[in-house]
Amino acid sequence: MSKPKHHRPNQEQAAREKARPKDQPTPESSDHTVNVVNAERAADQHKKAEENYWYLQVRWQAVTAIAAILAFVAAAIYAYLAGQQVTAMNNSVAQQIKANHLVAQNFELSERPYVSLGRKDGTIAEFAVPKDLSANRPVGLKLYLQNGGRSPALSVNVGLVLPPLNLLAKGAEPSKQPFQPQGATFHTLLRYRDKNANINGGTATSIPPQSEFVQILPNQFSQEQWQRAVKGEIAPMINGMFEYCDEFGNYNWYWFSLFWQGPPEDNFIEETDIDMTFMYTYPPKPPDREYLLPCEQPEEREAREEKQKDNLRNAAAAASLLAPTATKTP
Repeated sequence: MSKPKHHRPNQEQAAREKARPKDQPTPESSDHTVNVVNAERAADQHKKAEENYWYLQVRWQAVTAIAAILAFVAAAIYAYLAGQQVTAMNNSVAQQIKANHLVAQNFELSERPYVSLGRKDGTIAEFAVPKDLSANRPVGLKLYLQNGGRSPALSVNVGLVLPPLNLLAKGAEPSKQPFQPQGATFHTLLRYRDKNANINGGTATSIPPQSEFVQILPNQFSQEQWQRAVKGEIAPMINGMFEYCDEFGNYNWYWFSLFWQGPPEDNFIEETDIDMTFMYTYPPKPPDREYLLPCEQPEEREAREEKQKDNLRNAAAAASLLAPTATKTP
């Protein structure tokens, strides 16, 4: 009985294996080696790729961190420089404002009015003697002011705060004829806005620049007192005040005392001159009034002048409507 045929291939394969050199790998081992090499190569490539990826990531993060630090430093430098610029600008603006204020202040000082007692020839006051002495009319007092500034003095107000005090000369006797002088005539400027928004107060009196002003106060002495003063038997003392405004809205208020010098001088001299501006006070305020500054302010003057212009425009428009129209006669 013969062997089965399917055993022959095994014998042939065994013969081939026997005839192959020992160092020559079999096809199965060769494929396995290739697979192992490929796997190692792939793993190595993957490792290198991963290392390269993380290297790039680390470098990118480092670059990003450095860029952030540089940006922060740049921002800090910019903020510092900007702050310095803002400080410099603020200082410059403050200096400019201060300079403008000084210019405006110097302009006011150079242009404002300067009112003082007396005329330019030195005469401060005089007796206001009536022309007709036959009726035993009282004698008044002339007070002189002058404006030595370069702009008008506005709302000028001058008067007495006490009746004249007649001091007796040594050895002189008191007057036997009683006389009641007019007395105090001075009241400080008072401006206010009423419930209808109208502004009240102030005066229309003004002194142009480089000009003189006289205020006559009647009924201050009897004719006997005047004659005795001229003879040197009595020496009247005058206490009064004057106040004025300027175009810049400034207020000025002064107290003065005058003393009569008899023969041979025969004139009034100034004893006292006190700045009272800081002592200005308001009376108790009624409920329907709003007190304003004693002097008209520039913005108030502008509003008043604009209102006056509107009134004139309205008057002109009304006049044009009422004007008769010319008609042609046939």
